[in-house]
Amino acid sequence: MTWNDRLERFTPFAGAIGAGLLLVAGGWWLVTRDFTGPVQILLAVGAALAVFWATGSLGTIRRAATGRTTRYGANSLLAVVAFILILGLANFLSTRYSTRWDLTRTGQYTLSPQTIQVLQQLREPVKITAFYTASDPRRGETEDLMKEYTVRTDKLAIEYVDPETQPALVRQLGVRTGGTLVFESGGRKTEITSVTEANVTGALLKVMRGDQKKVYFTNGNGELDLASSDRTGLSLAKQSLERLNYIVETLNPLTTPAVPSDAAAVVVAGPRRPFDESARRALQQYLDGGGKVFILVDPRTTHGLDALLEPYGLRVGDGFIIDPASSLPQDIGALVIQRYQFSAITRDLAPTVFPLATAILRVDNPPQNLSIFPIAESSNQSWLESNPDQLQFNDGQDLRGPLPVAQQVERLRQGETTQRADLMRLLVIGDSDFASNQFFNLSSNGDLFLNGVNWLAEEEALISIAPKTPDQEQRLLLTPMQTNLILFSSILFLPLAVLGAGAAVWWQRR
Repeated sequence: MTWNDRLERFTPFAGAIGAGLLLVAGGWWLVTRDFTGPVQILLAVGAALAVFWATGSLGTIRRAATGRTTRYGANSLLAVVAFILILGLANFLSTRYSTRWDLTRTGQYTLSPQTIQVLQQLREPVKITAFYTASDPRRGETEDLMKEYTVRTDKLAIEYVDPETQPALVRQLGVRTGGTLVFESGGRKTEITSVTEANVTGALLKVMRGDQKKVYFTNGNGELDLASSDRTGLSLAKQSLERLNYIVETLNPLTTPAVPSDAAAVVVAGPRRPFDESARRALQQYLDGGGKVFILVDPRTTHGLDALLEPYGLRVGDGFIIDPASSLPQDIGALVIQRYQFSAITRDLAPTVFPLATAILRVDNPPQNLSIFPIAESSNQSWLESNPDQLQFNDGQDLRGPLPVAQQVERLRQGETTQRADLMRLLVIGDSDFASNQFFNLSSNGDLFLNGVNWLAEEEALISIAPKTPDQEQRLLLTPMQTNLILFSSILFLPLAVLGAGAAVWWQRR
């Protein structure tokens, strides 16, 4: 046996021993993290044996590299490497450009358009300090919500503090309970203890806006109670306005001779007794001076506001609206308004529900210097019913729709200047119950009310879909036509389509 033959027989053993020594060296380093002494020796000997094996097996390596099996293996290896690279790239992009999809019907985990508008308007940094103990389960929910805020603006900085380990900071900020979030910006500070989107956005508004506008609600004429939490009260409307940084107070026209000069808007919500002459005069003087008034008037009530509305081109319809094409299935008098005209108040609104509404009509010859615009209307099949004992349309007696349920009026005050502060605004809606506690969180009712106040107070930047509250009622509103479509498409149209398809197939194969 020649020397070459001996070397060729020893080559496979050298390759196996070299590979084993390299693996042992690698394992030793992984365990000890020491690249000296034995590891270097094993690595050197293993590398030498591997080179010896490669030198003595050039022919075998060449034949293997050009073989069919190797080509198939190389292709498979390349596919695996490409797949790993694609996964790595996708993971890198997902960490840099995070995107989430909210698949809930109501967008429960998506920030509202109003919140996004507020974040876009942030000009100064806002520091948020959240106080949670290490075992507080609410912290995770807060982190999830605040992540939605911080990905949309770089003006927010949030710090989580354990009140048990930093009591000095707790005393400095005056925190009284765990789960409190303190907002600070530009020397202004506010705090919340219930972390919801509505509360967080409201706190941001308070620290980003130095001044607070006042909204007055009239009382003394049977209006809805602003402080009442009953079904007919307005406590939810009041809380929502306060979240938007408004100061909400009451105003009794019987005892106050004039509307206060600091009023950004005055709301007259569902009077059941007539306004006297002095109260109407006070509101009219306020409007003529560039004031803003929101009137919610119910059908067939003695409100006494016709004399106030007529100089501004409006009158309240005599009766209530019946709309068979767009009402709640169980109550034909409960309007589901889906027909909006283009207005900042009704932009992007979902349907609104008016339990019982009247029409707000234009007078025959309105003043020429007024801009009168209907913003919400009933359908073409509606009418203004004048006889509550006979719910059917009588030609010549009832007024055929579409009928305006809400009208907005604007006018520049006559004088030497026409500044924005001289802009008179009036908003009249033919129902007050839609803003009560019972219906405020139903569909877009609350949004319509809040948008109306924001428009009157010239806070157009806040006009949008308000943040959702945890107790907001989520109900799918269906008109009678939509109900019939779902019913008959399920029990009639779909089975007929299947039978028709079967008949067509039979006809072709017969």
